[in-house]
Amino acid sequence: MLIVSVLMYFLYNNITALWVLFVSLGAVSGPLAGSGFGMVNRYVEMNAAAQCVPQIGAAVGDLIIMSAVGYSYENFGPYSIWGHLVGICTVVFCVATFMQILGHLHGDRYATDK
Repeated sequence: MLIVSVLMYFLYNNITALWVLFVSLGAVSGPLAGSGFGMVNRYVEMNAAAQCVPQIGAAVGDLIIMSAVGYSYENFGPYSIWGHLVGICTVVFCVATFMQILGHLHGDRYATDK
């Protein structure tokens, strides 16, 4: 996802590349929420409250991000959207890497050698 967003940042003038990269971005970012919950469930038991809190946080985060994108669009032009996309993908990459490392250090909850 990060690689695709960086390519989109630099190839914004090539319409064919944007179409291919945008479809690729959708293909890799679509299953992110489900994969994230599955990854967390491997290490921590997920109940209804544990699934509700990230959804509420994501909704509030979406409002904040869209306000920032709208402000940037008005003041800096339409190409500022690509900068936001690279930033968001970088944060998602760092969080996923941190979750994987932390989960590996604490161990799998289904492991038989506890």
